Amino acid sequence: SLSDTIPAMPKKRSQLAIDTGKRLERLRLAKGYRYIRTFAGDLDIHEDTYRAWEKGDNLLPMCVALMLEDRFEVTTAWLYRGDERGLRVGLLQELNSIAA
Repeated sequence: SLSDTIPAMPKKRSQLAIDTGKRLERLRLAKGYRYIRTFAGDLDIHEDTYRAWEKGDNLLPMCVALMLEDRFEVTTAWLYRGDERGLRVGLLQELNSIAA
């Protein structure tokens, strides 16, 4: 097939996906989830899918960001841009207790 003759392009991770993944990791750790497997399982998301978001290989889909917003009271503005203005003080303290 044609795809067999074309060399694979290196996967370029976007800075947005990388930064969002770092904040996703901070959220997981701040909420007491040491392991990705447990957090992903509690969210009913396949571990490999979640891991790709946290590593920044893929951008977190908006539907999952909205689920996290409902469940953990983070904001999509924080998840995607790091904007802390809409976060509760207690949540912000939890997140800041985890090294960025």
